[in-house]
Amino acid sequence: MELLSTVKTRFCNWRERRFLRKHGCCSWDHYHRVYDPDYNLRAGVLRDFYHGYPYRHVFDNYDHFCYEMIEDYGPGGSFDGFHRMSAWCKDNTKHNFRIDSLRLTKIQNEWHINELSGEDRILFAFKDERDYVCFMLRWS
Repeated sequence: MELLSTVKTRFCNWRERRFLRKHGCCSWDHYHRVYDPDYNLRAGVLRDFYHGYPYRHVFDNYDHFCYEMIEDYGPGGSFDGFHRMSAWCKDNTKHNFRIDSLRLTKIQNEWHINELSGEDRILFAFKDERDYVCFMLRWS
């Protein structure tokens, strides 16, 4: 009986790894981020990009904490303010949220995604108003 459960577990794990590999993902978190139905990767305007996330915030001030380098690991990378903010979101939000860094241009009070001439901005998008308000009270 123990052998049967071991074989069954190995088969399920193999099938799961195969599914993730087929979709080009290394974990379920990565899969849910890439295949999220509430955002459109091909959109040109930010509100269309995050069509399922009604509460969005763009940090357009480069003096904000999210752009600040906290620790420098040398060639291995760095630990920035937005890493601490994303850890806070994982611990304190109840619904889905997204963090992205995009090249944006502001045209007539609307953010447009512009890969050629835009400026790099960090964005946080939330599904729930409570999560958004708590985030803004803490980090704005």
